[in-house]
Amino acid sequence: MDWKCIGEGSPVKPAPRASQSTAFYEGKLYIYGGMDEDNSKFGDLWELDLTTETYKEIELPAGSPCPGPRSGHSASIFKNKMYIFGGILELTKELNEMLIYDFAKGCFNIVGGDGMPNEDL
Repeated sequence: MDWKCIGEGSPVKPAPRASQSTAFYEGKLYIYGGMDEDNSKFGDLWELDLTTETYKEIELPAGSPCPGPRSGHSASIFKNKMYIFGGILELTKELNEMLIYDFAKGCFNIVGGDGMPNEDL
């Protein structure tokens, strides 16, 4: 086995970060949130195509729920959706909500925390 650095030649790429979540779906790696070295949180979603080795930032449709920035959360894939749970907004602000990204619709649903479900799961 060998290590290989991929995505370096991509015309766009996410800012360096730590404590992000990642999940693999249909040949692509999805990266959500995290924090920079100054502890500023990200709320962006990126796709890394492992075949072409290029990044693409996922833009959400206008008017769709937009989850807030976070670090220290987890992500899993189940039935064509990515489930992101929890995370930290600030040192004293832990998040208790589930973000559900629907790959087919290209949007999030936010469940729990301060939000309520806005569609059937």
